[in-house]
Amino acid sequence: MALLERHIQKIRASNLIKEWEQSWIALEKRLGGFPDKRYYELVSGTDPMGTMVWEREWETFATMDAAYQRMFQDPEASRLGARAHEVITEERLEYYAVRDI
Repeated sequence: MALLERHIQKIRASNLIKEWEQSWIALEKRLGGFPDKRYYELVSGTDPMGTMVWEREWETFATMDAAYQRMFQDPEASRLGARAHEVITEERLEYYAVRDI
């Protein structure tokens, strides 16, 4: 079953988000197995201004789990994750089963 991973983030420092995300992209490419992300900036909606969304699709939950298990063991990922409070104030995570209707 294909899975959509979606992160909704309230940005604290818009001047840092691009650099921070580019570091994650480089790390994910080095580790391998991570699908590309798509990014969205809120223009209108129920979330506050300064909200950014990124999402990506995985072939299976097991594929996603294996990729994140590799990431959780990487020291660079720990360093980047420790900086999250500098860049975002809130985050919620959603998973959707990808369906054909």
